[in-house]
Amino acid sequence: GKVSLWPSGCPNFLETAPVFSDKLRSLAMIGMHLISLPQCITYVHALEYLDLSNNGLDALTNDLASSLPALGELRLDGNSFRHVPDAVCDMTSLRMLAMNNNRLASLNPNLSKLVQLHTFMAVDNPLGDRDTVTLPDFAPSMQSLTLSECRIEQLGVAPDACPSLRSLDLRQNWLSSLPEEMA
Repeated sequence: GKVSLWPSGCPNFLETAPVFSDKLRSLAMIGMHLISLPQCITYVHALEYLDLSNNGLDALTNDLASSLPALGELRLDGNSFRHVPDAVCDMTSLRMLAMNNNRLASLNPNLSKLVQLHTFMAVDNPLGDRDTVTLPDFAPSMQSLTLSECRIEQLGVAPDACPSLRSLDLRQNWLSSLPEEMA
């Protein structure tokens, strides 16, 4: 099951319980009004699932990938990210990334570094505020991509974007056609 930690002394909790932090696999810190990533998260090296949804985050520390080498699922929904942080793109063990309801204006081309990523969700982001939203060269593992409600009018596709894609959700966008590469 998921472990939710609500105490204000989160770093103290994990620092004083190193045995527990080495075994903790799932951590949910939802709606805690965080504006920066708590240092305590870097102590939980075995973490496989992390949910930091509904906070005030707009950046992540660059050492996150080395601190969380086993992280497979990351939820950053309902924050203030304007782009997918490079720190996230360095997390090569990620299989699922959710960044719904942020302020994403573009998709980071470094998403291609996420060689195990099979699911990416970015619902309700202002991606379409640019002329064309271009899908980056996702790794061959990418199977499910959700970009609904992103005000996308025109979609571009990088040459090797999504070769294994099985599900593409573009609901409630303003597209009039799909790129020829997707035909």
